[in-house]
Amino acid sequence: MKKILRVIFKKLSRKRRFWVILFIAGLLAFVALIVLLIFQGENMKYVTLFVLFILFGVFAYKVVHLPKVFPDSYPTLELLIVDNGQQQTARVNIQKESFRCGCYPDNDYILNIPCAAPQQFRIKRDLRQMTFVYTLSDQSGGGTYYLNPDNEGRPEVFSEKILREDDEYNEFIIGATPDQYVKLRVCLPE
Repeated sequence: MKKILRVIFKKLSRKRRFWVILFIAGLLAFVALIVLLIFQGENMKYVTLFVLFILFGVFAYKVVHLPKVFPDSYPTLELLIVDNGQQQTARVNIQKESFRCGCYPDNDYILNIPCAAPQQFRIKRDLRQMTFVYTLSDQSGGGTYYLNPDNEGRPEVFSEKILREDDEYNEFIIGATPDQYVKLRVCLPE
C-alpha cells in the first residue's frame, strides 16, 4: 500500500497531493462516521465525533508537513556539468538539511556541488517557481548570489544567462573556476 501511494503521489504536485489526501481522508471519515452512528448507542456518537475531530487534527498536521510524510517527494535537480568541452548529466536528490533560507522550515534543501567551469544546471519545469540561492566558495571567501530561473532573481548581484526555456526545462550557467565549489540552496515556494 505504501509503495502504491508513493508511486501515485510522486506524479502529483504538492497542491494536488494535498487535495487527494484531503479527499481520501474525508471519504474514510464519512464512511466511518456513518457506520458508527448506525451501530452504536446515543452516548457513543459524541465519543465518535470527538475521536474523528482528533484524527482530523493529526491528519491536517501531517498534510502541512508533507516532506516528512513522503520523503520520496523531495525534488530532483538534473545537472548538466560542462568541463573542458565534455558533458556529464547527473540526477541528484536534494536532501533535507537543518538550515533556514527564508522559507518554511520543511522547504529548505541544500546541495554541495563540486565545480566545473562553467557549471550548467537544468531545472525541471515543476521546480521553476523555486528560488535557488548559491554560494561560490574558494580561498578568497567567495560570496552569496541569488538566482531564480524565472528571471525574478537578483540581476544586480548575478547576471544570469538562460540558455533555453521550453515546456520542460530551464537552463542557466553559474560561472565558477575549478578550485571553487557551489553550495546550492533550494527553497520551495510557500
